[in-house]
Amino acid sequence: MSLNILILLLRMGVIALLFLFLIEVFLLIRRDLRRASPQRAERSGRLRVVESGASNLSKGDSLPLLGVNSLGRSPASSLPVFDDSISGEHLLLSYDGGMWKAEDLGSTNGTYVNGHKVEKASILTYGDIIQVGRTKLRLERPPVD
Repeated sequence: MSLNILILLLRMGVIALLFLFLIEVFLLIRRDLRRASPQRAERSGRLRVVESGASNLSKGDSLPLLGVNSLGRSPASSLPVFDDSISGEHLLLSYDGGMWKAEDLGSTNGTYVNGHKVEKASILTYGDIIQVGRTKLRLERPPVD
């Protein structure tokens, strides 16, 4: 085998490995984007108002959730809840790896899940009651289409 043929085969091998690497990167990015898709999270949960406290919500209201949700008195929140007992940036709800997580954002009155104060990011299950200020919300599965 001549040296030119050997060099050509090595170049083709390097190109093939680079091509396989790029395919793998593409598949990883696509998987991560699908997992973080707002539509996917939207089909995975909602909040139902159990007690509205002094907020702008009514008992029984349903709040669809996205992949990442900020809840607070600030109009910039993805879930604005106007109640004096709720901080401007009160709670972060996120959907990752097939589960919901709640994280208090340093609110004045705290966040409670099933009566227990949230000190660090807590994993939620469907049916959990989240209390922010005087408002209580239940994490539910959305209705099946």
